[in-house]
Amino acid sequence: HQGAWPMAVETVVRLPYLYTNKDKDPTGLLNHDLALKGYLSHDFGRMYFSAMAGFNWRESAPANQIIYAFEVAGRPGFGEVGSRMRLKFLINGAASVGSDSPSTFPRDRFPGLTLETGGHLFNFNKATFIHPQVGFSYSLTPAWNAQVGFGYVAWGKSAVVFTNLYAQLEYTF
Repeated sequence: HQGAWPMAVETVVRLPYLYTNKDKDPTGLLNHDLALKGYLSHDFGRMYFSAMAGFNWRESAPANQIIYAFEVAGRPGFGEVGSRMRLKFLINGAASVGSDSPSTFPRDRFPGLTLETGGHLFNFNKATFIHPQVGFSYSLTPAWNAQVGFGYVAWGKSAVVFTNLYAQLEYTF
């Protein structure tokens, strides 16, 4: 927790017992999961760097994944207002490994796709993606922080490509 390069370890266990529709979930996100993640960060004064890497074991689909995130942020201005602002750039993603199923044609939303009509094979179970994001935050008080940002799945295999806008209000205690 302390020092110039603080580190942390996180374990996440997902148990679907409280969900009533767990057998109908096509994403597989309501199955048993176990993730182990490691974090590292460093403060460079006006900027900081943070990284996360880990592995997610899944009971079924999606496949087991290597997960990662890299974040760089800093204060763009000086003085009272500038010291409360932060600009951040984040890249997160996942790489499917091993336990995936064979690729198939998507049948749920695109029933007419074939190779002859320009369709592409799809394997949701083997989702691999890179998701960059940019954000701006402002410290309202020492405990409250407001943040807005934009993200886009820039690359993916068998992954949903989407653009996201977000706004959040944080409280630090």
